Amino acid sequence: MLESYMVNQMLEKGRIPFGQIEINNEKSLALQIKLGFSVSKDRLYWMF
Repeated sequence: MLESYMVNQMLEKGRIPFGQIEINNEKSLALQIKLGFSVSKDRLYWMF
C-alpha cells in the first residue's frame, strides 16, 4: 500500500518512479510487476 501511494504521488508531480531490485529477489520483483512497473532486460551496476 505504501509503495503504491508513493508511486501515485510521484506521478502526480510529473516524476517517473523506478525501483531497483537485487538479483534473484523474486518477491520484490513480483511486487513491482503487480504495481505495473516494466522490467528492464539490462542490469545496472554501481561502482564505488
